[in-house]
Amino acid sequence: MLEAELKRLLEGKRGMPHPSRGCPFFFYGLGSLSKGADYHNDGRKRYLTPLHPQVIFQYTFSGYGSFKRGRKTFRVDEGKGFFAIVPSSHVYELPSHSPGWSYFYLVFQHPYIAERITRALKLHSGVVSVDEKHPLIVKSAELIRLKQTGMFRDRLDEESHLFDWMCCALGNLSRVDHARKEADEWKTRLAALMEQDTSSLPTIEELASYFGLTRAHFTRVFKQKSGISPAAFLRQVRLHHVEQDLRLTSKTLKEIATDYGYGDISRLCKAFANCYGLTPAKYRGQ
Repeated sequence: MLEAELKRLLEGKRGMPHPSRGCPFFFYGLGSLSKGADYHNDGRKRYLTPLHPQVIFQYTFSGYGSFKRGRKTFRVDEGKGFFAIVPSSHVYELPSHSPGWSYFYLVFQHPYIAERITRALKLHSGVVSVDEKHPLIVKSAELIRLKQTGMFRDRLDEESHLFDWMCCALGNLSRVDHARKEADEWKTRLAALMEQDTSSLPTIEELASYFGLTRAHFTRVFKQKSGISPAAFLRQVRLHHVEQDLRLTSKTLKEIATDYGYGDISRLCKAFANCYGLTPAKYRGQ
């Protein structure tokens, strides 16, 4: 097993490169967390003043952790890994209900690698499913072996292996999640439909009919593809129209509340503040 092999390797005499010693191209390690362990990493608070961004790749051997990027949280269990940029808005941690989490990690400080991976993550969630025989994991383990045993001939040889790893990683990250791409297409079609008549937003039944599906089937498929329910999406669209009216029209709050089905101003204010962090009046007045 790869986990056992890396454990034996890292128990050797040669010390793991440290990020503060001579600015190595990369460093690495193993982690083994027990249930209930305090493990929480916020990508906005680590290495607050790096010379340049860092790339983290962390791969699960057993148990699971969670990785949150944007509004979506992913379960990173056996056979899954994640890429993240530090600093950036993400969190990875050990959930309270996890039995534990065993993993290895690589942290890359090479500026070109950080630049390329950062670009790739604009179109990818950062979470990948790969087994231990996958080239990405094989090359990751090879980097650790070569560095730990001092087998790189020189810095140029080390850099060539790093670029080989980067090309493999980019090959995985360039495969944009098909579900995410489909979700964007669905949302674009829905947004276009709703723009046709902003005064009367469609019901979920009407949206399902537009796609030729039953309400139940539409709800299930939409949530699978986009990560949110049709009802939540409609709420987002409705608030977007409210925000536009606040900026571009002189409608009263009562008129806006009536137009978009909130019933009264207090419900409108609560929904808008939960989304935008300000009441409609303060938003309009800023």
